[in-house]
Order: sequence, then C-alpha cells, then structure tokens
Amino acid sequence: MINTVTIIGSNGKMGTLFTRLLTEAGVTVRGIDQPLIPEGVRAAVAGTELVLLAVPVPAMDEVVAAVAPHLSSTTILADLCSLKTL
Repeated sequence: MINTVTIIGSNGKMGTLFTRLLTEAGVTVRGIDQPLIPEGVRAAVAGTELVLLAVPVPAMDEVVAAVAPHLSSTTILADLCSLKTL
C-alpha cells in the first residue's frame, strides 16, 4: 500500500482534487508547486512512494528534469496530464 504521495502542481485543479481524495483515503500527501527549487523538490520527494505530476503538458519536460534526480529507485513517477482537443 502507498502511504506517502507527493503531488507536483498541488495548487492546480487536478492537484487540489487528488490532494483531497488521497487525504480522505488516509494517505499522507505532500504538495509542491512553482517555483521548483532543487532543495524544495528534494525535501518533498524524500521517502515518498509515489510522485504525481499534475502540471500542464508544456511544462512536463522541465518538471521531469527537475524531479527525476531526486527520486529513489523505488519511487513511482506518474502524471495526471491530459490533452484535449475541442
């Protein structure tokens, strides 16, 4: 079972939604948003089992580059991005 989740982009709509739902489910949630300062990212992801990226698609490359160096070999990295065309 996953006990700790870090949400990158926690102040946005999807980040806020997942923070609420996971917290209600008893999961410890850490949130981080812009600016992604290396020390802040390192602290936010330390010991977390799952990192959820809730950022706009155009920001994905930059965010992954900022987060990846701080992940352990067992941390799950997932995104909540979606692309819609109307």
